[in-house]
Parts: sequence; C-alpha cells; structure tokens
Amino acid sequence: MSKLGRYSAQRRKVVDLGTTATTIATTSCGTEFLVSQNGTANIEHTLPTVAAAGAGWWCAFTLSTAVANGDADVTITAEGAIIQGVEAGDSSNAFASRTSIVIEGNSAQVGTRVELWTDGAAWYAISLATIDASITTA
Repeated sequence: MSKLGRYSAQRRKVVDLGTTATTIATTSCGTEFLVSQNGTANIEHTLPTVAAAGAGWWCAFTLSTAVANGDADVTITAEGAIIQGVEAGDSSNAFASRTSIVIEGNSAQVGTRVELWTDGAAWYAISLATIDASITTA
C-alpha cells in the first residue's frame, strides 16, 4: 500500500504571476496564484469563462508584493459573468453582481487574498484583507 496519497493530499499548485497580466487557463484549476503590484500601473488577470471552467473550478490569488502607489492595482476579471462574495475585513462584508475584484494599490498589504470558485453559472469569492479599502469591486 502506498503512502503517497496521504503525503500529497493538501499539496497545492503555486504559480507566481509576478507583474504580468495573465489570462488564466481552465487547466489551472486548484492553483494558488501569487500576484504583485508593479508600482506604476494596473495589472489585470482574467478568469476563464464559467462555462469553460465548469462547476467546481477554483483558484486563489494572494498578494506577494505590495507597493504604495494608487495606480498599482491588481484586478481579477470575470468576463461575461458576475462575481458574488464576501470580504472579511470590509465593513459592508459583501459584494454582488460585479465583474471584477480589485486588490488596491496604496492600501492592500502582503497576504491580501481572494479565493474564487464557480458553480458553472457564476463566480463566488471569499476575500481577506486587513484594511477596509484593500479590496474593491468594479
């Protein structure tokens, strides 16, 4: 009997996107993406369509480099679909019917995180931030 299954049960795929805008592939299901603010401009990462991703597809984005510049946002976009979700650390604690989540330059700190998954019809998000204005929607 192999012990490999127990060892790798919670091992996650980790991909550092750095400061390059990326279209996330459907083959990236279950990936933990590290993202960085580049200091001068917005970086946009685009999710696959919900139809292409299919029910149960998920990924997460964690800010690994933060900068003090209001123009250095990291935007996660769901083209043609809405994002519903909650944000721990936000006084309103919820956002709905949006197509983008923005990790804000100037306020987001390293470790700010957004996890997304789909049921095949819409995206759902749970986000964590220490400052109320660190994550916004568009």
